[in-house]
Amino acid sequence: MGIVIAASVIAFLTTEIDNLAVMVVLFCASDTWKKKVAVGLGRYIGLSLLIMLALFFAEELSNKHIEEKLSLLGFVPILLGIRIGLRSRSEPKESQYVCVPVCCALVSFVLSFIVTVANGGDNIKLYTSFFDSLNLNDFYIFCIVFFIMQTLWCVASLAIAEVKSIREYIKKTQCILVPFLFIVVGIYILLAGGTFMWLFGK
Repeated sequence: MGIVIAASVIAFLTTEIDNLAVMVVLFCASDTWKKKVAVGLGRYIGLSLLIMLALFFAEELSNKHIEEKLSLLGFVPILLGIRIGLRSRSEPKESQYVCVPVCCALVSFVLSFIVTVANGGDNIKLYTSFFDSLNLNDFYIFCIVFFIMQTLWCVASLAIAEVKSIREYIKKTQCILVPFLFIVVGIYILLAGGTFMWLFGK
């Protein structure tokens, strides 16, 4: 059991270390606790989907550019960032409009889910090979460890987003900073997944 737990922790850190910064961005873009809970829920549902895909469709997904195809969803945060940026620029300077990056908890959930799945191509590859070495009990342990680690990841990223200096800075610059961060997240997903190289056949 100890070996499975250790291997599961390592597998989580290997695939999710880069998502810590992404989660901080999503939490920063959510201005209410309801939206923040939706972000966390989107992460759990997205992670569950990736595990199920690797468990039940390993053969179908192998050698089919799954990582590159999932990474195409990176265009979603890019388009959202552009939309937020254009919307804030269209407001008159004297307006009391406050830039709210996402309009409701459902949007927070969907965006978090999409980003999780889009950045999950490498997860599926690792899970597929890892599951081959696990029996049923070990798989249950793997899932428990993963969801505990995901909870810790949510707590850590939320704590960073709630640091007073960070929160105040984001509040002042959110109409510029948040769209920029969304665009950066989208570009990172596309580059990390090798989408551009795949699309242009190089």
